[in-house]
Formats: sequence, C-alpha cells, structure tokens
Amino acid sequence: MNSKLLTDEVYNILLNKITEKEWKVGDKLPSENKLCEQFHVSRISIRTAIQKLQAQNLVVTKPGHLTYTITGVILAKT
Repeated sequence: MNSKLLTDEVYNILLNKITEKEWKVGDKLPSENKLCEQFHVSRISIRTAIQKLQAQNLVVTKPGHLTYTITGVILAKT
C-alpha cells in the first residue's frame, strides 16, 4: 500500500480516537513503537500522522519524550 495512504489511514484513526474522546485531554498517546505494532506501519507513517495532528493543534510533543499529549482543542464534526 502507498505510504501516503497508510499515513492518512493512521491519521484518521488517531483523529477519530481524539474526536470520539477515547483519548481525553491530557492523555498520553501510546509510544511510537506501540502504534507501529498496533497499525503494522513504519515509524515514519506514525510520525507523519502525528505531525498532521500537531499542525491542527490536537496534540503536542514534550521535548525529550517519545509520548504525545492531547490538547484541549475540539473539532467540529461535519
């Protein structure tokens, strides 16, 4: 499968976990390695998906850590 499609698929799954409040404000996301295992994709696909979430201010990274934290931004559903 095309890596862009994989990244988009992972992004959509992560976004859904945020918008459906499976992951709440302040929750730490699983490590990149765990996400790689869960989705059977490379770290680059995970990182790209997370970068897209960062660009929307939905997650933040803490310097020196491999975990990501959900911010308080809520998307309007269409």
